[in-house]
Amino acid sequence: MNKVEATWYDGQSSTPQTVLLTFNLDETVSIEGAGVSGCYGFKEMKISPRIGNIHARIQFPDNSLCEITDYESLQAVLPASLKRGGLANVHNWENKLRYIALALLITASVIWSAVEYGLPAAAKFVAGTIPVEWETAMGQQTLDAMETLEILEPTKLAEQRREQLLQTFNEMLRNAGIEKLPRIEFRNSEAIGANALALPSGIIIFTDAMVELAEDDRELLGILAHELAHIEYRHGMRHVLQNSALALMLIMITGDVGSASSLAATLPTLLAQAKYSREFEKEADDYAVVFMDKQGLNKVHLANILERLGNLYGDNQTTGYLDTHPATQERVNKLTAH
Repeated sequence: MNKVEATWYDGQSSTPQTVLLTFNLDETVSIEGAGVSGCYGFKEMKISPRIGNIHARIQFPDNSLCEITDYESLQAVLPASLKRGGLANVHNWENKLRYIALALLITASVIWSAVEYGLPAAAKFVAGTIPVEWETAMGQQTLDAMETLEILEPTKLAEQRREQLLQTFNEMLRNAGIEKLPRIEFRNSEAIGANALALPSGIIIFTDAMVELAEDDRELLGILAHELAHIEYRHGMRHVLQNSALALMLIMITGDVGSASSLAATLPTLLAQAKYSREFEKEADDYAVVFMDKQGLNKVHLANILERLGNLYGDNQTTGYLDTHPATQERVNKLTAH
């Protein structure tokens, strides 16, 4: 039996026609039906692979096609030469649980590897190629966004205290040979409490609560050294790029292309609400240790204010300066070990 019933479409209209397909020994297929007649060689046809319960389709060179609802019947009459090919086994694979599990495992592994290693490496490379002018604009836009969102408010510190701290900070930075001094700002913030932030282009923000928490200005110098690392290693830009790349990856997976148009407009807000990874924070702590050592500052000052922050907020809370940082005691132990 080399015949199978099919629904034929002429390629020009959606009108269906019931036909009978006959697979001949001379490697041709004949099509016969009411007002329909044709013959095509096997090499001229394209047979769709079996996927789920989708109807089988045979495409012919004149754009006409046949649909066969009973795939088993088609498989029974197909010559061996038409059953070959890599896609012929797709249906068998998708109906075997072990192959499904293996495919899910491979897919999850690829996605995890891309997120864990690929995106950070790509973000680090791309961040180094971004023009300084673009990053400067991004830093100012981020500061504006934080003020618009009322995350940051005008400082309540006395002007004399602010000038004293700026003099102390800049003196240390000049002694360290830093040619382009960061722009240091003071802001009040009930939203993030005792905190310090490093924005792109070299903007460092100290909150009033952080200044008031310090019992020695050398503690704030330690915090400044930590924030300098975020600028030096461009952690802020890398963080934005990583999160943006992940968002773009999700857009590609879900097909929600409309979301891409609004992504660029939300970058300043994304950076304003950024929480650095623990890897970034550990890298910044290591930088601070080396920096303070070169400036003759005892690391115990940074350890002291970190311990005070830990007592104030607790390691289990996601508030203020401790957000996503390694455990306070772990950091204190590392600093005192140095």
